[in-house]
Amino acid sequence: MTNRSRRPLRLFMAALFLFAATATASGEVAGVARNGTRAVDLRPLELFGIALQRIRTAYVDKVDDSLLLKNAVLGVTAASPVMQEHPATKKALRRLDDGTQDIKSKLQVFGDFLVAARGATNETLDKLSAAAIEGMLKGLDSRSKYVTPKEMHDLQFQTRGDNGGLGLELKLEDGIPKVILPIENAPADRAGVQAGDSITQIDGVSLRGSTLDEAVEKMRGPVGSSVRLTIVRNGSLDPIQLSISRDIVRVYPVRYRLDGDIAYINIKTFESAHVYEYLKRATEDLKRTAGLKLKGYIIDLRNNSGGLLDQAVNVAGAFIESSTVVLEQGRSSTERKEASGGDLTGGKPIVVLINKNTASGAEIVASKVQDEHRGTIVGRRSFGAGTVQTLFRLDDERAIRLTTHRLLRANGQSWDGKGVEPDVVVDAAAELPAKGQYDPDLAAALDILRKQ
Repeated sequence: MTNRSRRPLRLFMAALFLFAATATASGEVAGVARNGTRAVDLRPLELFGIALQRIRTAYVDKVDDSLLLKNAVLGVTAASPVMQEHPATKKALRRLDDGTQDIKSKLQVFGDFLVAARGATNETLDKLSAAAIEGMLKGLDSRSKYVTPKEMHDLQFQTRGDNGGLGLELKLEDGIPKVILPIENAPADRAGVQAGDSITQIDGVSLRGSTLDEAVEKMRGPVGSSVRLTIVRNGSLDPIQLSISRDIVRVYPVRYRLDGDIAYINIKTFESAHVYEYLKRATEDLKRTAGLKLKGYIIDLRNNSGGLLDQAVNVAGAFIESSTVVLEQGRSSTERKEASGGDLTGGKPIVVLINKNTASGAEIVASKVQDEHRGTIVGRRSFGAGTVQTLFRLDDERAIRLTTHRLLRANGQSWDGKGVEPDVVVDAAAELPAKGQYDPDLAAALDILRKQ
């Protein structure tokens, strides 16, 4: 890192020094720097400085310093309502609106506000700093966010071998967790949980009013331990009670089968670093098994929320000849992401299935197939996530997830907030059907391929 790029952080640390000195000297806020005879840890404020520096240098757009710090102030007031009408808040927002100030002066304004907030609320510096970081990020876009210690723990959950889960992809609908999809052969799938099920209780305790994170946490536990779900299912008059044993959930990114003379490939996620290799093996096995009778491929990207950018680019390249797959646009430059692996299907006709939960990397694949007129997109408009978020650690327990790039089609068009429009719209399947039920998307895809 150059001296120039370190300069804002050094300036902020100087403001932190002023904060500590002011707090120590102030009778009103005695205890900010010291609590009795014990010094208070100022590290949370240093973390704020690191987060501020990351946003200033890495966010996809240049952001005005005053706006960042005003949003930091508003973040504190949102977490501590007593500060909403506090004179210090009004003073800080007014002073930060003064466009003549340099960054050092603006940081001093923010430091003075924190001194006042600590005295008025008696909150810890950790909570005030976290609220300020959340405020800054919330003011940027809906996908940039502060990652709390608990959320960092959740990100690392899959690497731990002593904890189990049920294998459910969930969303919150009308205040109740609803199943998007049970992961194939995971405990919930084996127990009979279906897409579209609403989980109203866990071990007899209502989930209404719980956050999605709280519900997920209750489903986790030691491998082999049991959890009882109460499920409401469309078409069933009475709630369904299921007792499920937790287990390690392994997600296989690619599953495939032959449907007569049509190859079906379901790409569930791009989170694995080996999705392309799985796909390559799948196409080789399908071609070997079907032989000359193979007419075409169905690529199912429904409920695929994306993952690793390079894997999405490689998979898109598996259905086209070498070309630019996507443009990755940063603050100061745009990089062309190229595919060079060649068409793994040998030019056979393909149909790509998408729905409202198809997002990010999966939209890269669908949009490229569409732009190249390589196949037919079937289903419903996709989610519309055309940005890249990068995780920056603040320390061992906290991080920020920051939007650092935009994704554009090779022709420069964005799908962010718009989604990919299917060539053939199938309205009948609002939700992904449960296993064994009629699948209108799949039926439409088979019909298209068999008519070619």
